[in-house]
Amino acid sequence: MTDHVLPEIDFNRDKPFAKHRFEQKKVYLICGVEHDFSRVFHAPTDTPAAERGALTEYQFVRQRDLAPNHLSEEDVDRLLALGAIKKQTSGKRTPRAIGPDGPEDAKAPARKWWCERYDEEMPKNSKVALDSFIADMVQKYRDDEEYKSFGFVPSGWSVRRWAQERGVVGERPLEVMDRKDAGVRRHFPAPVEKMMRTLGAWFYASRSRDRIDAYARMQIVIEYLNKRRRRVDPKAECLPLPSPATFYRRIQAQQRRSTTAAKDGEKAAKKWQGVGNAPVAKYPLDIVMIDSTRADTHLVIGEDGLPMGRPTVNFALDICTRVILAVYITFEEANLNVAMSTLKRSMLPKLDIVADRPELKITLSPFGKMKVVWFDNAWAQVGKSCRDACADMDIDLVFVPIETPEAKAFVERAIGTFNRLVFQKAPGGIPYPPNILRKLGLDPRKTRVLTLPELEQRVLDGIHSYHLSKHDGIGDAPIVKWRRMAAINGIDTICDPSHLDRALGEVREASLTREGIKLDGVRYHERQKTSFLLEQLAPLDPLHSKRDTSIRARVKVKRNPADLTEIHVWNHRDKEYVTLRAENANFLTGLSKAQLDAMKTMAKAAKLPFDTDEECAKARVTLIRRLENSSPDLKLAAARKQRLLLAEMPRVLAGGAVRILEAPARHDGMAPPEDEDGPVYVPTQTRQRAGDAKPAKNVRRGGKAATKKAVTSRRNSAALREAEAALANAERAVAAPAVPTNPQVAVDLAPLQSPIRVAASNGPATPPQRPRGGRQAEIMARCSRDGWGLGSVPMKKDDDNA
Repeated sequence: MTDHVLPEIDFNRDKPFAKHRFEQKKVYLICGVEHDFSRVFHAPTDTPAAERGALTEYQFVRQRDLAPNHLSEEDVDRLLALGAIKKQTSGKRTPRAIGPDGPEDAKAPARKWWCERYDEEMPKNSKVALDSFIADMVQKYRDDEEYKSFGFVPSGWSVRRWAQERGVVGERPLEVMDRKDAGVRRHFPAPVEKMMRTLGAWFYASRSRDRIDAYARMQIVIEYLNKRRRRVDPKAECLPLPSPATFYRRIQAQQRRSTTAAKDGEKAAKKWQGVGNAPVAKYPLDIVMIDSTRADTHLVIGEDGLPMGRPTVNFALDICTRVILAVYITFEEANLNVAMSTLKRSMLPKLDIVADRPELKITLSPFGKMKVVWFDNAWAQVGKSCRDACADMDIDLVFVPIETPEAKAFVERAIGTFNRLVFQKAPGGIPYPPNILRKLGLDPRKTRVLTLPELEQRVLDGIHSYHLSKHDGIGDAPIVKWRRMAAINGIDTICDPSHLDRALGEVREASLTREGIKLDGVRYHERQKTSFLLEQLAPLDPLHSKRDTSIRARVKVKRNPADLTEIHVWNHRDKEYVTLRAENANFLTGLSKAQLDAMKTMAKAAKLPFDTDEECAKARVTLIRRLENSSPDLKLAAARKQRLLLAEMPRVLAGGAVRILEAPARHDGMAPPEDEDGPVYVPTQTRQRAGDAKPAKNVRRGGKAATKKAVTSRRNSAALREAEAALANAERAVAAPAVPTNPQVAVDLAPLQSPIRVAASNGPATPPQRPRGGRQAEIMARCSRDGWGLGSVPMKKDDDNA
């Protein structure tokens, strides 16, 4: 395409006719070059249709040199078909004319001067050639007055860019050297600006309001103001209506912490706060974070196709190396068993899984005893059982503050990666519960969903892929860093894996008698062990807990909620746990506490006997047979609760053995094992707890309301104790009045004391009658009479009113 100029022809411009409509002062890209549309030269009205396209011309002005460019209508048709003419929306403008005060940008003359020197020399585009060009020009014009007035020396790349973007060779007008901004920002009238600020505040004041609602109100208000203006003055200028994009940008500009908190709450406003210091772990297993997530996958149990819902997956992540120590899949809600199972699997090797899949031997090798574990602030972890278990294992426990996922960002990122890698790509990965699937007409039995074994295999494959992929946070693959640091620093392991079964359980207080311990209707008794424990612990028990007719002791016991066949009694004299088996252990084998409670409830509803071992077994078989026969006809909600009886026990993904390797000695300590190329596992002895190792009191939950309630309760208790003490002192004073020793006082009080002595001589005085309702009612009545108050600090009446 070449530029051409038509001769001056007197076209009939009174009756224009044009095929294309271009906007005045808009920027168009013609073959990649920026042009401003100027005007159109129309063909005469009597021009034949065949010649009209050649005689109608469109004038554009090229921005870089302000040169006119005329295109015929035929050229425009051809370029539009090729996509060579496009409207530019970047906001660039035609260079403004230079005013009497000169260009706005003080660097414009310098740009013009350097572009002219560039046109004269025409250096090559390499950095060496451009730097040489700049040095030669500086040396050549160092005494030139015009050059000295610039005050700066540009780089070679800047001069090259100016020459390409500002004019052409031989045509370097000063206008194109001026500042290339988008012009002066358009400001709306003051009423419109105030209205946009007001509607922005209206938008952020409520969560239910959106930007479209705010803009609709803007339109209504401006239309009303314009009508009122025209009513007062018909020639008055109307208020402009901002475009939706402009109005939305103004709303976005008002966003800050206060507006976010007003619209979405304080929790959402935390994103405006700076992040705190992240926990630092210098060695493997220094800090381990445990958190859970809901998997976006529907599972089925067995071949009957009964959906069990979305499973909960717990993750244990090492902060130093970012390896996943354990993954625990469950359908239960957050409870102690889930937390303790995840912690146990983190500390034991996965020997059974490696035996089934030898190719995962390296990626599933991380395990060991951690120093600090971070738990979520949930009821299952905050309770005394979890804290007592960590104390038994010599592990420090840290609770993440409530509603602060940023505090455990490491494990949150790992969970997000796992969701994208495994759960969202799995068949049946639909994030809806079964009732929503039923409403949508989706039947899990007709669509492909995952079974529990299939999901376990996908999880193992996900761990394998995650451990071998480069992690941006550590700059290496997690398993590579684990093996490298473990070979240097060693990994602490548990000497006795059975100690985990005793320590990681639900902690309870029970009474040990000659018949053993009865807990939740289950009796745990072994004659020799019970006798040994009574001989050890009964003499150390406080006297107020004993009876004259029996020997008993209050003891701390631990029990796994998933295994009711045995409990572990803490012998604080020998600092060890003693295991007691249940009397009906055969029936309890394979039953969890939740299953046993559900079975008792169903047996009671079915009026089946549930006392002896034989009756329990018979009731269990009968209930399971009924459930299997009627499960297809049961409703989904009821079937899911009762299906706990049909669910198999979760497969233990952690072995019970510890592999111990001997490392030879060398000058700088223990060398890696000669027969193994990997981590060095160092068995450690669990530290014995001092004292009776009784669990600490549970922490208070509920925030300010719970604290206020506890303070009020303590204040009332203190007032009640003081009132009881005052009442007891008053009763003693009435029963035995003091006789003064001063003779003068005795003579004066003789008439008052004689009736009392006479009454005493005739027989014992009748004790004062207490008000109806017992001792507490009497205390309350006397407190009310004497001016005492419950619920606040006790205050007596003033001396003037006494």
